[in-house]
Amino acid sequence: MMLAPINARQLILRHLKYKGVGAEIGVHKGDFSASILLAVRPTKLYLVDPWEHFETPEHQKSLYGGASTTPEIMQERYEAVRQRFDRQASAGTIEIVRERSANAAARFDDQSLDFAYIDGDHTKAGVTADIEAYWPKVRIGGVMAFDDYSLTGWWEDGVVSPVHQLLASKPTLLVLAMDGQVVVRKVK
Repeated sequence: MMLAPINARQLILRHLKYKGVGAEIGVHKGDFSASILLAVRPTKLYLVDPWEHFETPEHQKSLYGGASTTPEIMQERYEAVRQRFDRQASAGTIEIVRERSANAAARFDDQSLDFAYIDGDHTKAGVTADIEAYWPKVRIGGVMAFDDYSLTGWWEDGVVSPVHQLLASKPTLLVLAMDGQVVVRKVK
């Protein structure tokens, strides 16, 4: 008997609080946002992304930098996400926050989020800033999840090193580590 392949990103959804409050850091076109809405039915989901084109050398191979995009394309992506989630935004279920993630964190009270999904700037500085900004915002018992936990992408150890630092420095429980996805529970 052949088993169906497991999609690790879909497994993440099992660890996000049903009808909770969460933030997705790094939205791109909103595909995973739609999965979160469908599976978790959050009471509030913040979609945080600057939809900004980065010209820095370290971002040249990213989906939001270099020749793969332009400021105009990033504006089109933002507008498409706004249109895609217009109904949910009007209902108050979704709030789209067009701002760099570390700056956007100031709008959240400490321990106000049940989950934060980190998939924004994959540089070591970017992921570290997201952890520092959002870890206090996650409730005890809540989770912080990460995409692209791998050494094989353009970001090299940009995701791996900050996640290891989090595990080594905060009271956490590693819940899931599979195929580039990681879920960490805040235990105190």
